[in-house]
Amino acid sequence: MTDQLGRMDPRERAICKFVLGWFESPLALDWIEDNIDSPVDESWGALAARSCFDWGRLEKWLEMGRPISLAALDALGFCLTRPTAPDGHRYKPLLGPPTDENFRNVLEDYLNTDQVPRVERAVGFLLSVWEDTNDG
Repeated sequence: MTDQLGRMDPRERAICKFVLGWFESPLALDWIEDNIDSPVDESWGALAARSCFDWGRLEKWLEMGRPISLAALDALGFCLTRPTAPDGHRYKPLLGPPTDENFRNVLEDYLNTDQVPRVERAVGFLLSVWEDTNDG
Protein backbone atom coordinates (compact mmCIF):
# COMPACT_ATOMS: atom_id res chain seq x y z
CA MET A 1 0.00 0.00 0.00
CA THR A 2 2.81 2.46 0.77
CA ASP A 3 4.17 1.97 -2.76
CA GLN A 4 0.81 3.00 -4.19
CA LEU A 5 0.64 6.05 -1.94
CA GLY A 6 4.17 7.01 -2.96
CA ARG A 7 3.24 6.88 -6.65
CA MET A 8 0.24 9.17 -6.26
CA ASP A 9 0.17 12.73 -7.42
CA PRO A 10 1.52 14.84 -4.51
CA ARG A 11 -1.89 16.45 -3.94
CA GLU A 12 -3.62 13.06 -3.75
CA ARG A 13 -0.86 11.67 -1.56
CA ALA A 14 -1.28 14.57 0.87
CA ILE A 15 -4.96 13.73 1.21
CA CYS A 16 -4.65 9.92 1.42
CA LYS A 17 -1.60 9.53 3.67
CA PHE A 18 -3.76 9.62 6.81
CA VAL A 19 -4.57 5.91 6.34
CA LEU A 20 -1.05 5.04 7.48
CA GLY A 21 -1.86 6.44 10.91
CA TRP A 22 -4.27 3.59 11.54
CA PHE A 23 -1.32 1.18 11.66
CA GLU A 24 0.47 3.16 14.40
CA SER A 25 3.76 1.86 13.03
CA PRO A 26 7.20 3.46 12.85
CA LEU A 27 7.29 2.21 9.25
CA ALA A 28 5.10 5.21 8.46
CA LEU A 29 7.99 7.43 9.61
CA ASP A 30 10.22 5.87 6.96
CA TRP A 31 7.47 6.45 4.41
CA ILE A 32 7.24 10.11 5.44
CA GLU A 33 11.01 10.50 4.94
CA ASP A 34 10.70 9.13 1.42
CA ASN A 35 7.54 10.99 0.41
CA ILE A 36 7.16 14.31 2.18
CA ASP A 37 6.79 17.24 -0.13
CA SER A 38 6.16 20.95 0.19
CA PRO A 39 3.97 22.60 1.18
CA VAL A 40 4.04 20.96 4.60
CA ASP A 41 0.84 21.22 6.56
CA GLU A 42 0.36 19.82 10.05
CA SER A 43 -1.10 16.54 8.74
CA TRP A 44 2.45 15.25 8.14
CA GLY A 45 3.29 15.85 11.80
CA ALA A 46 -0.02 14.34 12.88
CA LEU A 47 0.80 11.16 10.97
CA ALA A 48 4.24 11.01 12.57
CA ALA A 49 2.75 11.52 16.04
CA ARG A 50 0.50 8.50 15.52
CA SER A 51 3.41 6.39 14.28
CA CYS A 52 5.69 5.90 17.31
CA PHE A 53 7.61 9.16 16.86
CA ASP A 54 10.73 9.28 19.00
CA TRP A 55 13.33 11.84 20.02
CA GLY A 56 16.06 10.28 17.88
CA ARG A 57 13.87 10.60 14.79
CA LEU A 58 13.08 14.20 15.68
CA GLU A 59 16.79 15.04 15.86
CA LYS A 60 17.40 13.31 12.53
CA TRP A 61 14.55 15.18 10.84
CA LEU A 62 15.70 18.53 12.19
CA GLU A 63 19.19 17.82 10.82
CA MET A 64 17.68 16.95 7.42
CA GLY A 65 16.09 20.39 7.22
CA ARG A 66 13.04 21.37 5.28
CA PRO A 67 10.55 20.11 4.43
CA ILE A 68 10.78 17.27 6.97
CA SER A 69 11.99 19.46 9.84
CA LEU A 70 8.65 21.27 9.78
CA ALA A 71 6.84 17.94 10.14
CA ALA A 72 9.15 17.09 13.05
CA LEU A 73 8.16 20.24 14.94
CA ASP A 74 4.47 19.59 14.31
CA ALA A 75 4.81 15.95 15.38
CA LEU A 76 6.53 16.97 18.60
CA GLY A 77 3.68 19.35 19.37
CA PHE A 78 1.11 16.60 18.90
CA CYS A 79 3.14 14.18 21.02
CA LEU A 80 3.57 16.63 23.88
CA THR A 81 0.00 17.85 24.01
CA ARG A 82 -1.59 14.54 22.98
CA PRO A 83 -4.91 15.80 21.72
CA THR A 84 -7.37 13.43 20.19
CA ALA A 85 -7.17 13.09 16.43
CA PRO A 86 -10.28 13.89 14.37
CA ASP A 87 -10.92 10.15 13.91
CA GLY A 88 -10.99 9.59 17.67
CA HIS A 89 -7.52 8.06 18.04
CA ARG A 90 -5.02 9.68 20.34
CA TYR A 91 -1.58 10.82 19.36
CA LYS A 92 1.20 8.84 21.01
CA PRO A 93 3.52 10.36 23.61
CA LEU A 94 7.06 11.06 22.46
CA LEU A 95 9.20 7.94 22.78
CA GLY A 96 12.68 8.21 24.31
CA PRO A 97 12.20 11.73 25.64
CA PRO A 98 15.36 13.80 26.15
CA THR A 99 16.69 15.58 29.20
CA ASP A 100 15.47 19.12 29.73
CA GLU A 101 18.85 20.48 28.63
CA ASN A 102 18.96 18.37 25.47
CA PHE A 103 15.39 19.36 24.58
CA ARG A 104 16.17 23.06 24.83
CA ASN A 105 19.54 22.82 23.09
CA VAL A 106 18.25 20.85 20.10
CA LEU A 107 15.27 23.14 19.52
CA GLU A 108 17.26 26.34 20.01
CA ASP A 109 20.02 25.08 17.69
CA TYR A 110 17.44 24.33 15.02
CA LEU A 111 15.84 27.75 15.45
CA ASN A 112 19.26 29.33 14.86
CA THR A 113 19.44 27.58 11.47
CA ASP A 114 15.86 28.28 10.35
CA GLN A 115 14.75 31.66 11.67
CA VAL A 116 11.35 32.05 10.06
CA PRO A 117 8.08 32.95 11.82
CA ARG A 118 6.62 29.44 11.59
CA VAL A 119 9.68 27.90 13.24
CA GLU A 120 9.93 30.68 15.83
CA ARG A 121 6.29 30.13 16.84
CA ALA A 122 6.67 26.35 16.93
CA VAL A 123 9.87 26.37 18.99
CA GLY A 124 8.44 28.95 21.41
CA PHE A 125 5.30 26.85 21.87
CA LEU A 126 7.26 23.60 22.32
CA LEU A 127 9.64 25.10 24.88
CA SER A 128 6.68 26.49 26.81
CA VAL A 129 4.80 23.18 26.80
CA TRP A 130 7.95 21.30 27.81
CA GLU A 131 8.56 23.65 30.73
CA ASP A 132 4.95 23.41 31.88
CA THR A 133 4.92 19.61 31.69
CA ASN A 134 8.33 19.04 33.21
CA ASP A 135 8.37 21.87 35.73
CA GLY A 136 11.50 22.93 33.90
